[in-house]
Amino acid sequence: MINGTDINLNHFQGDGSDFRKRDNYRCRQCGIMQKELNYKLNVHHIDFNKRNNFPDNLISLCKICHSQTSFNRQDWTNYFQEKIETFIKD
Repeated sequence: MINGTDINLNHFQGDGSDFRKRDNYRCRQCGIMQKELNYKLNVHHIDFNKRNNFPDNLISLCKICHSQTSFNRQDWTNYFQEKIETFIKD
């Protein structure tokens, strides 16, 4: 259980709604709420490995923030790995 949400800790399955809920439907980079957008937040793989579906490798991002992760991938990986540790604990 993470933040009061039951999550399959072995795999990301489905449409990502568990992770959006875990992240309080908020982009973890800029803070915009999903309800302010005309779309669902993206669920980003921190290490860019689509097969690594463990919760500590997934983070909710809006489209703008997600598009920024296409460049300097190693920098983003390091940044989000540090960031996810702080809010997974909460």
